[in-house]
Amino acid sequence: MKTKRSAFTLIEIMIVVAIIGLLATIAIPSLKHALTRSQQQACAVNRKNIDGAKLAWALDHRQPPEVVPTEADLFGEQGYLEHKPNCPAGGHYSLNAIREKCTCSIFQHFN
Repeated sequence: MKTKRSAFTLIEIMIVVAIIGLLATIAIPSLKHALTRSQQQACAVNRKNIDGAKLAWALDHRQPPEVVPTEADLFGEQGYLEHKPNCPAGGHYSLNAIREKCTCSIFQHFN
């Protein structure tokens, strides 16, 4: 008595792998673009928060627009923000003068 074994053929497995590969080539660039865009947006929000803290500090301490606040002035328990935000892409923020906007060291995070 022969029993019938049910299994996938090599051709069927190769077709499934090819379809998965095709879907991955379509999805991965889209995911990378979405990740980059979300990092840019989070960085912009961080920079706006820092600019707001700089302005509040300058008004509270009656400082002229040319003054550059230190990190200790803006961040910490006694500061205007609890901690200095981190760029999601690993960049570093430059505080700059009160009249200038905060900048990020990552070139793609246009200011």
